[in-house]
Parts: sequence; structure tokens; C-alpha cells
Amino acid sequence: MLLYTSSFEFPRVSHTTLLWVAAGFAGLFMLAVLLEMLRKRAERRRRVQAEWGHVDRILRERDFTNEEQAQTRRIIERHSSNAPLNAVTNRRQFDHCVDGEMNRHRREGASRGDLEKFGTALRDIRRQLALDFVPYGQQIHSTRELVEGQAIWIAPVKQGQPAAWSRVGVMEVNEAYFHTSLPQDKGGNPGITPGSKIQCRLWREEDARYLFETVMIAETNEPPAWVMEHTANLTRIQSRQHYRVQYSQNTWAGILDPPPGGDPKQLRKQKAVTRLRGRIANISAGGVALVADMTPPANAYLRIDLEFPGHPPMRADARVVHVAPLSGGRWQVRTVFVGLSEEKQERIARFVTQRQQALLHPEDDDKHA
Repeated sequence: MLLYTSSFEFPRVSHTTLLWVAAGFAGLFMLAVLLEMLRKRAERRRRVQAEWGHVDRILRERDFTNEEQAQTRRIIERHSSNAPLNAVTNRRQFDHCVDGEMNRHRREGASRGDLEKFGTALRDIRRQLALDFVPYGQQIHSTRELVEGQAIWIAPVKQGQPAAWSRVGVMEVNEAYFHTSLPQDKGGNPGITPGSKIQCRLWREEDARYLFETVMIAETNEPPAWVMEHTANLTRIQSRQHYRVQYSQNTWAGILDPPPGGDPKQLRKQKAVTRLRGRIANISAGGVALVADMTPPANAYLRIDLEFPGHPPMRADARVVHVAPLSGGRWQVRTVFVGLSEEKQERIARFVTQRQQALLHPEDDDKHA
């Protein structure tokens, strides 16, 4: 049998053909990238349009006048055009818009009186959007979140000299400046004049201490007050023995008879004589803060039901150390744990640490989600 073979040879391709093929692939890739960019741009445009629709509905529901709606829209268009919904629902984003507007007016040479007037108008917008309220126990990020009556200790910034602290109180806050009372201690004026750079410190109940520096802009006569520049450069100092984290949980707290001889170890034998309904606002390894509809007796002992996600419920005994009235007929009740077993102490401390890490490093939760 004869076998016939023939050699097979691939066609030869010129360099020009290879270049055209490469150019074709590159063109297709660039076209795909362009189409994806156009798709994302269209998607972003639809999202922004939808957000503007939500913004308009919110402004109408909040009873904004036509002029207030137009003013609010102009501010958002200038400083948050890609995220309009955040500007009316998020305090930090609204602050960004306010900063942009106030800086714009300063660049245009507005007087202090004009800045105060515009700052008051912006403050009214903030209130109507309900962005002037910082939830109880949460961190503040700007002096625009100060409230009337807040006590502040101030001193001139003098290098190499000890600070001479004086106490003042917040009298008014608008978006341009905040006003404080004049110091009544140490002879009144501690050497602060318009233009003086001053250091400030304050304590927010159930939050932390804050340090910041600002500038005294002017002194007014009616009423007597200092006008202070706003700042967002606040240093927050956790000054508690135990780190507190925000934690919301509805709970029952039993009010116990005092232990014999005041010995916390005897609390386990005590039964609750009555109960109060409340909500845990924050918790630490040392105690909890409750928001309750009624006030317990001073120095009372409570038995509090705790429910940590992923763990069986537990009860912890605590002693009331402070009670303060809140709005709406409610009471803020601060307690410290007493007579806890080592196992319960460990469970509470571990939970607080986990919550703290989740707040400081939220990306870790995303990785494990």
C-alpha cells in the first residue's frame, strides 16, 4: 500500500496584518471600557435624579417654604451635587455643605453681621431637617453640634505659660459662630480680646472630654457675650475608667432591697420588689446607662437583664450612681456593676471590646461578612 503524504504549511502573516489584529483587539477593549463608563454614568445620573426626588419630598414634608426649598437646593447643588440625599439626612455631609457656603461668603467679603444673619438662616434649615440633634451619648464632630447651656473652660493660648482657665457657657449657636457668656470667675476677663487664639475644653455627659482651639471674633454688649469661630478639629478624650460603647436594648430592671450591711455579695439573695422598664443607652465593663420612664431611688440596686447578640441572656446587679431628667418625662440612670462573678465580668468586657473594635475598624466586619 502506497502512502501519500504532503506537507502542511500555515499561511504566512505579515507584520502589517498582526498590527491590524492587535489594533482591532485594542479598539474592542477601549469600546468595552467606554460603554461601561457610559453605563455607570447613566446609572449614577439615574441615582442622583432619584435622590433629588427624595430630597424634594423631604423638604415638602418638613414644611419648607418655596424660598427655603430653593435656597437648600442651591446649597446642595454647590457642595453635594453627587450625594444630595446625604446632605439632608447626614449631619457630617450637611456640615460639609455649611462649611462650603460660609467659606464662599467669606471670600465674597461678607461682614460679620451678614455672616451671622446667613448662619442663622442655615441653622433654621438644620433644625427643620432635624440635624441639630446629636443622639444621647454619641460623639460630636464640630462646635456646630454644641448646645445652649454647655459649660466650656477656656484659656488664652500662651506658649510656655500655664493655662489660666475660666468657665463660660454656650449661649447661642448658629452656622457662622457660637456665642458664649463672659467668664464670671477670676475677675472676669482672662486677657482674651478679639482675635485672641484660645484653647477650650469641655465634658459631655455620657460621652467624653473634648479639647479644641478657636478664635474669639468679637465681644457683644446686648447681651454681653463672646463670639467664637467654629472648628471641626476636636480632640476627643475617653476619660472613663472603662470604655463605654453605644448599645441599644430594651430591658427590664428589677429594683432590689439593699443588701444586709451594704455587702454587694449578698445581693444575689435579694429579690426584686418592683420593676422599671427602660432602654440601655450605652454599656462598659463597669456599668450601664439606662433611659427609663420612671426614676429609681437614689443609690438603689438594680437587677438588669442583658441580651448580647449570639449569647444567652444574663442578669447583672448594679447600683444607681446618678439620675438626671431628660425630655419627655424620661430619666437617665447611670449605674455601676456590683457583685458580678468573674464569668459575667469576662462576658461583658469581651462584648464591649468587640463592639469597640467594630466601631474603630468597621472594615473588619465587612471582611467577615
